[in-house]
Amino acid sequence: MRVQNVCKHKPDCYDSVFLALLAGIVITNFYGFSVVVIGILFFLLPALVIVRKRQRNPVSYSFGTPLTHIESLNWVQVVLGSFVLVGSIFFLVSINNLRVADEKYNLAKSYLDQGNILQANKNIDEALLLNSSEAYYYLQKALITSQAALAISHKDASDSAGLVKELTKQAVQYNQAALLQNPVHLNLYKSAAKVYITLGVIDAAYFKPATEVLKLAAKLSPTDPQLPVNLGLLAKQQHDLAQAEIYLKQAVELKPNYHRAWLYLAETYEEEEKTAEAIETYTFILKNINSKDQTSLDRLAKLQKQ
Repeated sequence: MRVQNVCKHKPDCYDSVFLALLAGIVITNFYGFSVVVIGILFFLLPALVIVRKRQRNPVSYSFGTPLTHIESLNWVQVVLGSFVLVGSIFFLVSINNLRVADEKYNLAKSYLDQGNILQANKNIDEALLLNSSEAYYYLQKALITSQAALAISHKDASDSAGLVKELTKQAVQYNQAALLQNPVHLNLYKSAAKVYITLGVIDAAYFKPATEVLKLAAKLSPTDPQLPVNLGLLAKQQHDLAQAEIYLKQAVELKPNYHRAWLYLAETYEEEEKTAEAIETYTFILKNINSKDQTSLDRLAKLQKQ
């Protein structure tokens, strides 16, 4: 009641109250969770301040007054007003372009998942025209182009060799452009490696850049066990079983209950003809991860008969 009496005689004291509330919301947004209610209050509180100030100083409006005040506008006001108008229109158009670009990007992803490469390519090209600064758009273009190159290469036609080469070149360029746009996003590196692995089906030389990209990803996320697993599988594709074993051991060290990594490691031991290590690994899987794992049961039975 005492605070109300003070503010009744000193309306400006509400300004400090509103300022404190706004500061609290800013701190909550920065250090806590930014929920819808906090977002609404962030914009609503300044509006409440303006409304309260106008209540103290009411403004009268006369709709019958002729618009003679326009004649008093000077050229500076006209120029500034024009800039504000043009800037507002440009801003709204830019926002709409970003919205449409996102829609085209999502359509491209959907069409690619359905195997419709032509429609996927058409939509991602339109997205890139509307927004050429989004790394994911370049990456999606690389994925689409690599899939197109792979599909054409399966036709095994001599006249398509040039087209496959050109599409492969484009996929690499778009891949590199995506990583240049955002060199610190882990998922971009994973998807970029996927592009190189797809191209590696056409030419095994692309398994090497796929490995390099995954190594960079591993530096960004050294505790992700999926990355050394993928590196191990790539090493196996390049017939480097010793390096594959090293990567797979890293994976199970990072995640000791990683079932798939243990299976790949056991398979690698078999390919290296390390029977004792393979038996030990399959036994570990059955004792510590999944006692009913059929692959481990079958492989262990076969190895013990040798």
